[in-house]
Amino acid sequence: MGHGVLLLRADGGPAIGTGHVMRSLALAEAWADEGGSVLFASVDLPSSLTERLGRSGFLVRAIQGEVGSE
Repeated sequence: MGHGVLLLRADGGPAIGTGHVMRSLALAEAWADEGGSVLFASVDLPSSLTERLGRSGFLVRAIQGEVGSE
């Protein structure tokens, strides 16, 4: 049985780095290994990171706001 959907807010890019996104990816992979689904929400995520998350099977949605905001 799956664990439902895990929503992760993770911004990343040249100005703030990619560490938060990559740590969130590790959490997402563990969640998915247990049968859950993952959705990443991000402000202005570079296409290379969006593609990386997509290759791992995760959905990525752009949201409005400022990078790093709550």
